[in-house]
Amino acid sequence: MSKAPQLPEWSALAPMPDAQLPLFETALLIARDEYPDLQAGEYVALVTDYADRLNKSLRQNLDLPSKLTAINHYLYRELGFSGNQQQYDDPRNSYLNEVFDRRVGIPISLAVVHIELMRRLGLALEGISFPGHFLVRLPVEDGIVVMDPFNQGRPVGFEELRERASAHMDGGSPTDAQLIQILEPASSRATTAPPGSSTDA
Repeated sequence: MSKAPQLPEWSALAPMPDAQLPLFETALLIARDEYPDLQAGEYVALVTDYADRLNKSLRQNLDLPSKLTAINHYLYRELGFSGNQQQYDDPRNSYLNEVFDRRVGIPISLAVVHIELMRRLGLALEGISFPGHFLVRLPVEDGIVVMDPFNQGRPVGFEELRERASAHMDGGSPTDAQLIQILEPASSRATTAPPGSSTDA
């Protein structure tokens, strides 16, 4: 019988380089502050099961767009993860255990689930601290694919991204260079900022 996974200690995370910070486990550690009886192994097992099921169902020769569509369909349609449109400010939306249990969350907590699932499938999904709310990005040969976890992983095109950013720039429209800078990946520490912080959107 395999040993239940242990969450890292805060003292071990503090000096750790950002690239080595375990995003999923750190998010569970934050949730355990609010839910002391949280069993981390249950949620590690869940995301492992999701990835195993997808690995078995995805054809090996599937192209990347088709693979992303299949992953999004499984996560957001079959499993039913979705953005909590009705109760966006419910604190439970920010805690990873509650997101798994209730299948609803806010952009940043849904992004953590999406990122971890994709990581286990060998796809390097990254977070974006985008104005308005958190998005995710996947580097590809000719650029990046940007998706919106709050809206079932829907791809977001460059012009829509420009419009979304403009709404938070006093009516101004970002230049291409500014938009590219906005789309830089968020650090793991920024992504796992405590609930209620400015990143938690």
